Amino acid sequence: MNSGSFPVQARSTQCSGSMIETGGRLQSCIFSELAAGLLQSGIGFRFQARGRSMLPSIQDGEILYVRAIAPRKLKAGEIVLFKSGGEFKAHRIVRKRGQRFITRGDAAMETDGEICGEQIVGRIFARQCEPSGPLVPLTGTRIRLKFFAKQICSRIRPLFGDPVLRPKNQEKSQGTINL
Repeated sequence: MNSGSFPVQARSTQCSGSMIETGGRLQSCIFSELAAGLLQSGIGFRFQARGRSMLPSIQDGEILYVRAIAPRKLKAGEIVLFKSGGEFKAHRIVRKRGQRFITRGDAAMETDGEICGEQIVGRIFARQCEPSGPLVPLTGTRIRLKFFAKQICSRIRPLFGDPVLRPKNQEKSQGTINL
């Protein structure tokens, strides 16, 4: 196939900790082998995300598209599919040091911990809301800048307080910055 994507959908059940739960060790092994074989052949695949760990970027039930990528080419802000502790997760890279990565779901407060490049199955490059809906890109400079802007705002907001919660008379006297 020359489309670069092969429509493969893993059977999934909802799981709070990961974006994909294949329902058992055997199915997880089959998914892992199938994904590795497709990506090694240069063929991308798709799967249905399960869970809320990537809200608001990725909704429960959306279809995610995966392509192979060398770990050295990955950048902070990109979303990857990786295997950790027997389960697959689609989370964002928040820090990279050589072949070591720190990932976190967008809705999570804490990171997943450190993973190595060998655990990464591929990069999530798009999502599809409905079976016949358009593909929404999840890679590129614009997407990464949007992620970093949110990160900066989340770090600055505690320094100035939340303007929504501050009384109106305080806003004028303290020169509130609206982000």
